[in-house]
Parts: sequence; structure tokens; C-alpha cells
Amino acid sequence: MSAGNTAANDPNRPVITMCKITGNTTGGHGGGIFCETSRPIIRTTEISYNNASSAMSYGGGLYADSGAVPEIINCLFHHNNANNYGGAIYLNSSNAIITLCTIMYNTVLDYRGGI
Repeated sequence: MSAGNTAANDPNRPVITMCKITGNTTGGHGGGIFCETSRPIIRTTEISYNNASSAMSYGGGLYADSGAVPEIINCLFHHNNANNYGGAIYLNSSNAIITLCTIMYNTVLDYRGGI
């Protein structure tokens, strides 16, 4: 578990269902959720008001790295912020399966407010 966010680094497919991940701040990447080399299933979850606050931070709501493949279903991403890229979601050497999600009102200081 990383400070300020939910870590999803379990290679066995951790499941997050019907949760609110809100109001978290990290000095690194992934204000709400940080996943690396994992395949989490995130379903019917609100990810909001999270912040990746360092000068080179990515993924205010969710950050995926190193081949992570999050499956995100029926989720709401809103009012997340990152200082660099991906206010809602940032994928670095990763893919995501995003189905029936709403992504709105996410911001960055530099590039790509949504994904």
C-alpha cells in the first residue's frame, strides 16, 4: 500500500467493487489507485477528488505501469488532478479495458485532463 492511494499490485487480479476512492493525495503517481504489473478489476466505483501532486506526477485518479491491465467497468472518474499527465487515468507501458465509464471534470497543469 502506498501512502495516499490504493495499491493494486497483486498479480492474482485484485477486485475493487462498489467503493468510493476519494480525497487522496500522493507526492508520486496515482492519487487514487496505483497499479503495477497487475490486472485489477475495478467495478461500479467512484474515483474522485484525488491528487497526484508532485511536479512530475501522473494519474490523479489511476496510474497503471509496467504491463498492468486494469479492467474498469461502470466507474465514475471526476474531479481528479495530476500535475503532468492524465488527470483521471494515466497508462505507462500498460493497457486498460474501460467499459461504460464516465470520465469528467478531471484536470492537469500540463497535458491530457481525462486519459
